[in-house]
Amino acid sequence: MVAFAFAGLLALAAGLLHVWAPFNAFGAGALAAAYLTLLYARGEVVGADAPAVAAGLLLVTELAWFSLEQAAAPANQPVLLGRRLALIGGSAVAAAGVGYVLLLVAAAPLPAGVLYTAAGALAALAAVAVLVRLLRAQRSGAS
Repeated sequence: MVAFAFAGLLALAAGLLHVWAPFNAFGAGALAAAYLTLLYARGEVVGADAPAVAAGLLLVTELAWFSLEQAAAPANQPVLLGRRLALIGGSAVAAAGVGYVLLLVAAAPLPAGVLYTAAGALAALAAVAVLVRLLRAQRSGAS
């Protein structure tokens, strides 16, 4: 477990030092593996802190890639920089929120059985697909 975490931190550091940019992704993956190893060692199936850990990994990875972009790009306007950082932070908060909602739904007792659960899962996937499509339409319309 400690080896995964240490390897993840080393890979992130190497990615940030421009050794090889994909080390950022390897680092985040190793940190996720360390978390999963910790869960396995504790005998837990899914931790209640899993959405927060996932949001933290998303935040770390996004900030790592953003720092590499900033190192290679000319200076940005402060307003654009602030918007980008707010978008990255908002994405992490939204990911944690969605994760906790899904964790609560998964933990709820299901009196109606497997078909009811499958219908709910399909409805959730459809809702996510609609949201993604709306976001893409909004981005293409704003450009």
